[in-house]
Amino acid sequence: MRIKNKIFIYFSATVIALTAIAFIIIYILFSEYREEEFQQQQNVKIQTTIKLVEKFKTESTTISYLIDQQDINDFYDEKLFIYDANKNLIFASLDSLDVLKAENILNKLSPTNKWIETKEDNYDLIGVYVENNNQNYYAISKAYDAFGYSKMYFLRNVLIGIFLFITTVVILISRFLSNKISKPITTLADNLNKYDLSKEKSDELAIETSSYELIQLTQRFNDLLKRTNEAFVFQKHTIHHISHQLKTPISVLVSELERIKSFSSIEDIKPEIEGQIIKAKSLGSIINVLLEISKIESGQQTQKQSLRIDELFFDVIEELNSIYPDFHFEVNYVPDEVNENRLLISVNPHST
Repeated sequence: MRIKNKIFIYFSATVIALTAIAFIIIYILFSEYREEEFQQQQNVKIQTTIKLVEKFKTESTTISYLIDQQDINDFYDEKLFIYDANKNLIFASLDSLDVLKAENILNKLSPTNKWIETKEDNYDLIGVYVENNNQNYYAISKAYDAFGYSKMYFLRNVLIGIFLFITTVVILISRFLSNKISKPITTLADNLNKYDLSKEKSDELAIETSSYELIQLTQRFNDLLKRTNEAFVFQKHTIHHISHQLKTPISVLVSELERIKSFSSIEDIKPEIEGQIIKAKSLGSIINVLLEISKIESGQQTQKQSLRIDELFFDVIEELNSIYPDFHFEVNYVPDEVNENRLLISVNPHST
């Protein structure tokens, strides 16, 4: 998966999920608040009704009926029962609403269990134990919170609308940010795919970005590319150098062997073979020298020791004389009296 798609999915999914969770929590909390508020309203209605019933209990039932008629519009679809201390019904509202759990709640109510709350479908149902003017009462109220549910439905629709709006905005912003954030990485990947590694000397990779990590990555790639090119050049030069250094002694060795081949006497061949063996062993020394030179050119540390430079010249002259006996070599010191300390140099003995 492309990195911009990952950024888009991770960012948008995270924001949308958090928004959805937040809205669900808001809706649940509001639902709990609506239920608590409405139950407190039911409790206030019970307290008020008990006071009215107690006030007019010596009057005719007509007055109680008028009290109920006056309160019937307080809640939408409500049923209220009030019982005396012996749990005998002394008041019932005019509504025809059935309360299926009334008997069960009444049995559970007591001076030690003064509050019971439950639900029947969407109706809030509470049972209350009330003490008023040294009188004990039990009350059961079942009502439908039409206004509260209306506000909940409105809140639900608003939250859904806001959630859809936020989702759309988040998707658009996530798409924009993912393209913007991943553009330098995409550019770097495209440049790497287009890079021509077949060139002997390749240009450095350039990328325009302000991201510290990408700048470091590009610099490290260019350093690696530089070291790789240097290694290729070193390998090419090393092979050329080795082939050049070995070509002359091998040619001389072959020519000498061809010359010895024409000898008919074994006694004449033996000393010649011994001389060629010595020369062949010198090839091993040449190879060791080339290996030491390769180590130096590749940056590896080598052991060094003091050596007189005139002795080095004499050794070279001796090797050249063995190859070209007709040549004459001469070493002159200027001035005649030379400080021997000036002739000492620190070198690797194998690379000389």
